[in-house]
Amino acid sequence: MDKCKIGILRHDTTQWIQDVEFYLDELQALEDLVHQKADHSNLSKQVHNDISCTISSFLNQLIRDFLGKLRGHEIKLSNIIEGKKTNSAELDEQKHLELAQDLGQLKTRIRRLKKRVYRYLLEENSRQRHGFPI
Repeated sequence: MDKCKIGILRHDTTQWIQDVEFYLDELQALEDLVHQKADHSNLSKQVHNDISCTISSFLNQLIRDFLGKLRGHEIKLSNIIEGKKTNSAELDEQKHLELAQDLGQLKTRIRRLKKRVYRYLLEENSRQRHGFPI
């Protein structure tokens, strides 16, 4: 695989890293809004805790898992471009395709989570006993 194609893959990867970092900032802002909406009734506390836990686990997953994979992939591609590594370019292209699919799934999950959180933030009273409000 030529360095030009590897350069394109590396550019894509750095863009994905920026996208995921943006999602992290966005979810942290949502988490702050959820904390500000804390209510004192038992039902509201339960719903609030469910949402807070979901956002926190999603943030942890993004930071620990996906962002680490992207950064590792970007380093490998950079090493290939710089000539430090030449033997696994084809494997890196396959890894790139897998990361692209993972990012697509991640975007869908983030979109769903944001809808649920916004619905919670806009709702005045919790109507459901467990989990997010309807």
